Amino acid sequence: ILYWTYLHIGDLFIQKNLDVFEQTNLMQALQAYQNALEFADDNQEQLNVLTKIRDIYHRFDNHNMAVKTSVQMANLVDDALKIDMFLRLADQSVSKEEEVYFLEQALKFVTEEKISTLKQCEHTLEICARLLKIYEKAGQKADMTRIYNIQNQAHRIMPTQYI
Repeated sequence: ILYWTYLHIGDLFIQKNLDVFEQTNLMQALQAYQNALEFADDNQEQLNVLTKIRDIYHRFDNHNMAVKTSVQMANLVDDALKIDMFLRLADQSVSKEEEVYFLEQALKFVTEEKISTLKQCEHTLEICARLLKIYEKAGQKADMTRIYNIQNQAHRIMPTQYI
């Protein structure tokens, strides 16, 4: 009951901001969501609240807290599911730095997925392609070289009929 109450109090403060933007309402919504988080029974409820908290941090342009909250969200899912969570977070990123951080995290968990080697290689190549675009635009040669090496390893492991 307390989870539901705090969650809806936070939602009411957010709705109040649809008419007029007031930081006090966002701060009160943030406090209500943090209270709801204390009473969340399962990971899904926690993810729901953390998403709302992260969105408020984005509205405040507090990217550090938004990233920390996103990492909390990712830690709630099993290792095998972290890659999907990190890819979703990368897609929702508001800056290239955030996107790179989440893509790099996704890359770390590719081998934890309970899928075929072929799918692992495909995911690795997909993530590497996204990272390379960012690193090339930024002119980060060392990171580009590291990602090229990971790509080459994935190509060597991938069955030849799929290359």
